[in-house]
Amino acid sequence: MTTGQLESKSDAGLAALPASSACAQLCRSAEIICPSVILIGIDIEGHILWMNEQARAVLYGLPPTHKTDTIFQLIETVDHPALTSNLRTLVRTCVNAVQIAFHLKTPMGKAPYLRGHIITTPKDPDSTDTYVISVHDVTPYSSEDDHFHKIIHQALEATIVHRDGKVLYANQKSADIFGVEDHQKMLDIHDVHSFIHPHDKDLFEQRDNHTKSEGISSEEFECRLISEKEKITWVRCRIGTILWNGRPATVTTFIDITDKKSEEHAQREREKLFTRILEISPDVVAISDCESGEYLWVNTAFSRFFGIPAKEVYGRTSLELGIWHSPEQRTQLLEILEEKGVVENFEARAHLANGQIHDTSLAATKIRFMSNDYIVTVGRDITQQKRQQKDLENSIVAAELANRSKTDFLTNMSHELRTPLNAIIGFSSLISGQVHGVITAPKYIEYADDIQNAGRHLLHIVNDLLDMSRIEAGKIDIYLEAFDILETYEQIERLLRERIIEAGLRITIHPPSQPLLVWADISRTKQIMINLLSNAIKFTPKGGDIHVSAKAKDDGSIAFSIKDTGIGMTEDEIATALSPFGQSDTSYTRQHDGIGLGIPIVEHLTTLQNGTFSIQSKPGEGTTVTITLPQAS
Repeated sequence: MTTGQLESKSDAGLAALPASSACAQLCRSAEIICPSVILIGIDIEGHILWMNEQARAVLYGLPPTHKTDTIFQLIETVDHPALTSNLRTLVRTCVNAVQIAFHLKTPMGKAPYLRGHIITTPKDPDSTDTYVISVHDVTPYSSEDDHFHKIIHQALEATIVHRDGKVLYANQKSADIFGVEDHQKMLDIHDVHSFIHPHDKDLFEQRDNHTKSEGISSEEFECRLISEKEKITWVRCRIGTILWNGRPATVTTFIDITDKKSEEHAQREREKLFTRILEISPDVVAISDCESGEYLWVNTAFSRFFGIPAKEVYGRTSLELGIWHSPEQRTQLLEILEEKGVVENFEARAHLANGQIHDTSLAATKIRFMSNDYIVTVGRDITQQKRQQKDLENSIVAAELANRSKTDFLTNMSHELRTPLNAIIGFSSLISGQVHGVITAPKYIEYADDIQNAGRHLLHIVNDLLDMSRIEAGKIDIYLEAFDILETYEQIERLLRERIIEAGLRITIHPPSQPLLVWADISRTKQIMINLLSNAIKFTPKGGDIHVSAKAKDDGSIAFSIKDTGIGMTEDEIATALSPFGQSDTSYTRQHDGIGLGIPIVEHLTTLQNGTFSIQSKPGEGTTVTITLPQAS
């Protein structure tokens, strides 16, 4: 290599490099050692002063370089900031060389990737500061780096290389987390720490400083980042060290865990909510280990019920606490839980700390949490409920005994009354009929008729009492047979015709198109009809109407109705009339005899024959009573 080879040609417009200069000697030595070295001389502004033949060969046929041409015109724009920063480092510091790397622009083919150093040249007394770029073409070896950068760029993990807070490299994922539109704009960030949440800055800087001082990667830790749009992102972070362009730098990786942290927060809030609900529950709630039986958690109601502080419960079993009055019941509960997976309404007796024994109702189930099985038990104190239930049972027994005694009394009394009543009715009938001789005093005949009517009325009441007592005792016998319901009614009407005429009422029968046969007890049905027609006569004012009808229904039953235009009843009065001994408390009803058993007897007798009973009534408009009985097949 001659001195002429290092000189710029006069037609290139470059100043010649003195052959005796220190710079020339340095460059000559470099070419001898490595003929493929590319040497370019520049000044502080980056203007090209000269270049060796190897540089011209790599640049392929670039136009001759002029004094105003700069190195920045020869390299890719993306590499300008790094080269500028390196030049400033040489000017401002005492170092003589800085590592550089850049892509060279060429008019054809792939841009060569050059790597080497920029060196401060020895200064001549009268010369300005100049620098030599000494690089090699490492394009063949850069493909692996390119693949590596592509992988990092497309990774789901955010990666940032920074030095003293200044970002040197960032992939797209980091730009997304930091809220920056493009990863290239991340290079404009001069303080990475400004994106760390204020509450996490101390932690981040502590890990960062420890990594730099020890030279080892930090353990993973969690912190929050604040993007340019003030969006908070939770990340799992790791900090390490790396050589970047020949100088130590920090590489930080982030994994977005915002969704995970949000779910963890929601889970904690749900757990707080459920714990709060269980705490305020009046029921006893406990969670125990399925295998050991030791309690892990109990609510306030548990401690209050058993009289044992929660801190004395944790880590101990129910057997150790002695809260089972009968330990065999615990074994039984666990067996049911093992078989069915759930226990409901399991009654057990609990032994309290004060020595009292209480009845409880338990429910239990198994749950699996964090790879362990637990038993959740919920208990309720039913001591008072059991006591009330026992009192109620005793009251029911007492009421049944009292009712049976009343029924027996009424039955016996009815039988005792019927015998003398029949005698009174019979003898009064003989007297009024003058069977054994003429009675000259008409008044005596009138008295005999009054005695007979009063006796019949009293006998009717006694019969009603006897029927009601039999119904309540379940001693009514029903004999079913087929008969024509309207024909049976006509027999009852003939029996009561005299009363109908005396009351001044009109009766209208609405006969069906064909006979209607029912499957019922004829004597009990007649009793029903007598009661219903008697009520209609009793409570319908003079001049009123009574309508009687019967019809077949679609459900296979026969409906028999008696409708009057009487005084009617309200809903409350209907309810009163349906109750035994109930009577509507009106001036009109008080004008008539009766003890309020007619309607209840009708309802019960209808039900005993597999029928139904209903009343529709309005005050001042009248009442309609309908019974349905099964149709004979």
